[in-house]
Amino acid sequence: YPEMQVSAEHRKAFAETKDGVLVGEGLARRFGWKVGDQIPMQSTIFPDKNGSQNWPFKIVGIIHVADKKSGAWYDEMFLLNWKYFDDTTPWNKGQVGWYVTHVKDVNQADRVLKAIDELSANS
Repeated sequence: YPEMQVSAEHRKAFAETKDGVLVGEGLARRFGWKVGDQIPMQSTIFPDKNGSQNWPFKIVGIIHVADKKSGAWYDEMFLLNWKYFDDTTPWNKGQVGWYVTHVKDVNQADRVLKAIDELSANS
């Protein structure tokens, strides 16, 4: 997603920090967050394996958006590592709610969709 700008340093930190999150610039500004902050998030639907609905995260990077008009929702984004979530909650272990893909040729979208579906056909 070229409209999302994340520094190489922040991408690396996100990949290496299990409880790390990337947050949109607007979201960070609204709550006064900065890189390095430890923040608690409370889930209303996904408790962790101990039954707690409090999830601790570390902000490891900020998502910047070049075009605020067309990419405004990225400004409010909160991206976490799926593995941290999956390892920490037993309630939907191994499940994914949705995937986001980028298809170079729109005429191939149906083929790509079917290929993704086939990957999880027996799960």
